[in-house]
Amino acid sequence: MYDKTVPFGASIKWIKKETRDTSTYALRILDRQIRKDYCFKPGQFNMLSIPGIGEAAISISSSPADHDLLHTVRVAGDVTTALSTFLPEMSWGCAAPSAMDGRSKKQKTGT
Repeated sequence: MYDKTVPFGASIKWIKKETRDTSTYALRILDRQIRKDYCFKPGQFNMLSIPGIGEAAISISSSPADHDLLHTVRVAGDVTTALSTFLPEMSWGCAAPSAMDGRSKKQKTGT
């Protein structure tokens, strides 16, 4: 199992232009062991980071059963604007899936 507190590298497999300001990116996790262990639940997001620009929480738009890890992104700030200039095979940093559902740790564990 990989250390989920440490960002990992991912490259773009392909890009699909959805609208003028929105594209879907298929990611390939670079590390073979992380790629094997990576899993997420519906509703989770990744923190995507672009060195020198910043990071942004981007929802995972694929199903956990899908072959590709997809993120559909609308240009809305510095990180997403920079991302819109990326081409296939370019890389960025990615953190383990997270969720912000407003429940406290106590509510999640039921204690």
